Amino acid sequence: MMKIRLADGSGNLEFKYLVEDVDRHGNVRLYVKRRGHRKIRLRKSPGTQEFLDEYRDAMAGKSTAKSIGPAENTARSSLRWLVEQYYEGADFKVLDDRTRHVRRQILDAICLEPLSPQNAATIGSLPFANMPTSNIRTLRDRKASTPEAANARPKALRQVFVFAVNSDLVERNPARDVPYIRTGSQGFHTWTIEEVQVAIGGEGV
Repeated sequence: MMKIRLADGSGNLEFKYLVEDVDRHGNVRLYVKRRGHRKIRLRKSPGTQEFLDEYRDAMAGKSTAKSIGPAENTARSSLRWLVEQYYEGADFKVLDDRTRHVRRQILDAICLEPLSPQNAATIGSLPFANMPTSNIRTLRDRKASTPEAANARPKALRQVFVFAVNSDLVERNPARDVPYIRTGSQGFHTWTIEEVQVAIGGEGV
């Protein structure tokens, strides 16, 4: 239980399942957190009518946060949707043109890739919440014969899930614990067109 003073000065109310934490910048954030349910952040000023409405929606399992991007035809629970939100975020937009182009090609190719030769459903249709690390490792290993292309996959997905964590869409980054395949080289080199094509599943696979 957390006690919140009402903005109109009429008293205090106790809110069940309301918790707070402090982000890395020292900002206090409020959440509705119930066992077995997705944690939902409350963004309205505590004690206001808007806050009360938002709390009721959260208790009903609905998030009132606006979508960061359009993606109206993509299931909001899917990896494809999350990637589209990442494209609209500042972390992606501040990258240089070439890096944005290559990363978009890699992520789009991952989302369009079939789950298996026997299953035409795409990787992008998988739910991103609670995605296991093993899924990211499998995507890396599908390109193991070309280590630079293989490593590009968890590298790109790490950034997508950094965005998801910072946007309160997930609580953990499943790509963070997937190690890169050792290439035997020192540092990083500029990718060739052929390496980009391998990474996105084009010619040279």
